[in-house]
Amino acid sequence: LSTGSATAKAEATKIVSDMRNMKAAAVMVYSDANEWPTATASLDAYLDQIIKSADYKLVNSGDFIERTTPTDTKVQEALAKLADSGVPLFKTASKAAAEKYVVGTTAVFMPVK
Repeated sequence: LSTGSATAKAEATKIVSDMRNMKAAAVMVYSDANEWPTATASLDAYLDQIIKSADYKLVNSGDFIERTTPTDTKVQEALAKLADSGVPLFKTASKAAAEKYVVGTTAVFMPVK
């Protein structure tokens, strides 16, 4: 492994970790309020650490978390490998067309519900 690929894998893993934490926070919001959150700011009280919200947003009425894809191709490749390994990362915010994330896609999506 080169340092670049290890750094890229670490960044991709952090992105997935942030998305999973946001998903868990969304479930807690739903449990407390009986409605799904539609803005990332509503998740802050349920997160151990604040996630840079400019990088993430809730889309499709809170159905998906969207993260703008990093421009670094190695990070994109690491995200695609995670998607291939079974991590629920998609290239669109559509349950009907749930296609795995691939390199070159402008955003990465994870389902919330």
